Amino acid sequence: MFGFRTLRARYRLAVAEADFLRCKDEWNEAYHRQDTRRMGIAGANLRAARNAQMRAEMDVVSLRRRPKVGVAQ
Repeated sequence: MFGFRTLRARYRLAVAEADFLRCKDEWNEAYHRQDTRRMGIAGANLRAARNAQMRAEMDVVSLRRRPKVGVAQ
């Protein structure tokens, strides 16, 4: 079974992915309207969401079990 930290990291990853997709849709909508002000704001939000997504991915990866070095298994 998964521990609390693993479940929490996976939840943060799911939330970050959903936020990234929402920001991407917002940017696409602004692009189709040719609204440069909204495109700039949406672009900044998109970069922040992508950074949060990458941090969440690294949290999930860091919690995977790794074999202990130098220990007989």
